Amino acid sequence: MPEERSSHRQDDDTKMSGKETQRQLRYYRDILVVSGNGIIIFGILSISRFLLGLLLNSKELEDYVKDAKDMGVERLPALIIFAGIILVAFLVRIYIGLCAIKEGRMLTDKRRTAYLIVSVLLIIMYVIESVVGIHDLPQSEDAVDSVFFIILDITSVYTYLSMVISNIKIRRLTAV
Repeated sequence: MPEERSSHRQDDDTKMSGKETQRQLRYYRDILVVSGNGIIIFGILSISRFLLGLLLNSKELEDYVKDAKDMGVERLPALIIFAGIILVAFLVRIYIGLCAIKEGRMLTDKRRTAYLIVSVLLIIMYVIESVVGIHDLPQSEDAVDSVFFIILDITSVYTYLSMVISNIKIRRLTAV
């Protein structure tokens, strides 16, 4: 009789661990979806912030064009190259967000790693940008804007990190 109880107890433990694994998978997949949406929104916000900054401060745009002209590039091609860089940066964020959402909702059987590599590179870029922003804060002409951008960068780092960590946890849980 005690042997039967111990075997039932082992079956219950196995069921509980299976249920716990499924709960954790749902949890991390939900984080992937939320993070993916956040990354898309941050991409839109970053591009909007950048374009509004250029529109409100046309001197900055002229400086970009002047720098390009100094390198031998005419005004129109410089603007086209500039717009292309902005578009690529935006599309990379859309790609990362959509990949995270697809994996979180299990809409694909593929396990993509390219978007995770790009995400890690963006995390490094955001961390460097935040450190430089904090370092330059005392010399900043517009401290309120600088603090806002630093907070936005730190929030972006958190979003990307939660996405990468959740993806790693999902891969570990499904590899077992």
